Amino acid sequence: ERNRFFKGLASWIGFRQVRVDYEPGERAHGATTWNLWSLIGLSIEGLTSFSVAPLRVASMLGLLLAVTALFFGGWILLQTMLYGKDVPGYPSLVVSVMVIGGVQLLMIGVLGEYIGKMLSEIKARPVYFVADHSVKNASVTAKARPTVSRAAE
Repeated sequence: ERNRFFKGLASWIGFRQVRVDYEPGERAHGATTWNLWSLIGLSIEGLTSFSVAPLRVASMLGLLLAVTALFFGGWILLQTMLYGKDVPGYPSLVVSVMVIGGVQLLMIGVLGEYIGKMLSEIKARPVYFVADHSVKNASVTAKARPTVSRAAE
């Protein structure tokens, strides 16, 4: 990975973590270069590096918008059929735009989920970590093994 979000990588490894409270001392020289926009960029980097939650929010928002528009369209249809109210062009236009927009947002969220899965596969992060590794040579182990011979019968 070229853009490493260290705080996310540290928690992703999976070791037990503890909170350590401390009071930072005075800065020895200079001033910080982190401003509001840098911190916002860092938070966006953290959100997009280790989570597909924003994509899921887009999917759920699109689904909610489409369902709301369908209920609104059903309400307009019921008022027209039961009470004989004329439907001006505005409500039907709003319903159709909301349904189309909601479905598009839902599909963008689904595509984003696929792209997020591809990105996590491309990153090729290891599935597990090996704490200790030893290689045993088969010929060395065969020589070191004591041989047991049968007594002659």
